[in-house]
Amino acid sequence: MTPFTNFRRSSLAFVGLVAFLVVAVAEEVSRDESGFTQFVAAQVRTQLSDAEIVVKGPLTIAIGELQTNLDRIFTFCLRNGSRCSAEIDNYVTGVAETYRGQHLPPTKDAVRFVVRTAEYVDILTLGGYGISAHANAATAVCRRVVCSAGN
Repeated sequence: MTPFTNFRRSSLAFVGLVAFLVVAVAEEVSRDESGFTQFVAAQVRTQLSDAEIVVKGPLTIAIGELQTNLDRIFTFCLRNGSRCSAEIDNYVTGVAETYRGQHLPPTKDAVRFVVRTAEYVDILTLGGYGISAHANAATAVCRRVVCSAGN
């Protein structure tokens, strides 16, 4: 055998091993809703070991006070099996960042000052648009600021 033939065989063996590993990783992700939910919940647990993570049902996970719905990423994985693991990693990273940042005070960049007329605010708060009591109180404070700033 020539050195080139040995190199070629070694290369083919390496490519075969990589292909096997890619298929093995892709098969870890379950294609049924319950198994998929358990798989993603386990990934979230590795990122957020300090959080209480509860599977509430197929494609629904509670992470402390947050709830995450997995239906979109599940559909993505059914259609794009080769990119599923990477997308789950991105999703879990985003969920972990959201969880960790939920109780941090807002930064200056996150605060927006919005000016609305009193009539506009009345329509939202009194017009039955489903504004919660908490939002009504916040809107009332903002309304006073807007009205005093406008005069």
